[in-house]
Amino acid sequence: MERMDTTHSPSLTGKTCTIQHNSTNRNNQNEISSSTTIDMLKDCCNNKLVKTSDKHAKFLLENLNLLRKQKELCDVILIVGQNKIPAHRAVLSACSSYFKAMFTGELAESRQTEIIIRDIDEYAMELLIEYCYTSRIVVDEKNVQMLLPAACILQ
Repeated sequence: MERMDTTHSPSLTGKTCTIQHNSTNRNNQNEISSSTTIDMLKDCCNNKLVKTSDKHAKFLLENLNLLRKQKELCDVILIVGQNKIPAHRAVLSACSSYFKAMFTGELAESRQTEIIIRDIDEYAMELLIEYCYTSRIVVDEKNVQMLLPAACILQ
């Protein structure tokens, strides 16, 4: 169920600022709190409306990771050992200069949908790709010796 709220506020210049936001009941993902609206109204008095969110980057990464796990909108498959890892070139390129060079240069891989990655442990690659999408990785005694060389290669 979607609700449209409108807030009107007279500004110091006599102009009226209007803020509209949608509220949904699904996970409250699109709901704007009243304190956020108040902050937005303060900026409205300067004939500007600025909305920033500390949660946006996390929300974006979570949804990109969900798309990856569901194999939706993935434009590359990394083949590492016996594993096939679907991913998004833009995400990999943003996280790794290795992938950025691979996908934006004149290398053959820039045009391939399946790319064989050699010299990187398949488990380490899975962990590092997961890190690209979650900004979280667990390094322990069992995986550190395979992760460090892989991280060095991927830059």
